[in-house]
Amino acid sequence: MALWLIATSLLSSMNLSLTEVLLFISITFLIYYLRKETRSYKFVTSFPGPKILPIIGQILDLPPPSKLLKVAVEHQIKYGTRMPLVCGPLQVLWLTHPNDVAKVLSSRDRTTDKVWLYPKIFGEWLGTSLFNTTGKEYFVRRKMIMPAFNFGILENFYSIFNRNSQVLVDILKDK
Repeated sequence: MALWLIATSLLSSMNLSLTEVLLFISITFLIYYLRKETRSYKFVTSFPGPKILPIIGQILDLPPPSKLLKVAVEHQIKYGTRMPLVCGPLQVLWLTHPNDVAKVLSSRDRTTDKVWLYPKIFGEWLGTSLFNTTGKEYFVRRKMIMPAFNFGILENFYSIFNRNSQVLVDILKDK
């Protein structure tokens, strides 16, 4: 009874009728059910990952940007290199294995259409980079940096890479 009084007083303060609220809830659940039946949703959620709540997904589990990398590493250890990220209507397959990422980035199939979430997550960390750009700007930047990854050029730096990686390994062993 007390819950009913609280609900009716809340509805009257927001100038909403019970019919409008029930209509909103019904439409929300209809959209959730229809989205749940899509091929992309079934594919993304077929991978192991944190629990996905109805309608809101994993939005309550999202860490603040300062802890994002730490939580991502913990999830990779716990769930593997492919895990779903579902936040409301957004569904993303989070890939962490280099072979998976390389396969996606090497395909020209909608790869350059970055989701609006990229700059939100990686904007402070990466700034405006190849990873965050889209369309023509993406291809221009990619064309500029590709010669830097030519194996003929990289061969000149093998000794430097080996020396510095050994220094890094020694530092990490000490910790």
